[in-house]
Amino acid sequence: MSLGPIPRSSILNYAAEHGLLGDAAEHFENIIRDIDSEYLSMLNAKPEPEQAALVKATDIEGSKRVIERMKLRAASATKRHSK
Repeated sequence: MSLGPIPRSSILNYAAEHGLLGDAAEHFENIIRDIDSEYLSMLNAKPEPEQAALVKATDIEGSKRVIERMKLRAASATKRHSK
């Protein structure tokens, strides 16, 4: 059994519980969806020896690696689309 994306309803419920509505909730959902997608791609990739298979929420360095990978992908996508 593999992990799947965070359900939209869970993201929006969390946003509502914290007072995010309308555009703010949509923006929040997009951010969470991007982070979740990157995390799932890391889990589904063949693990490299120095890379942990899972990143716990309390793993600050692991979380930083997820964010760095997202930045690299965003920069790469920007370069491809600007050509």
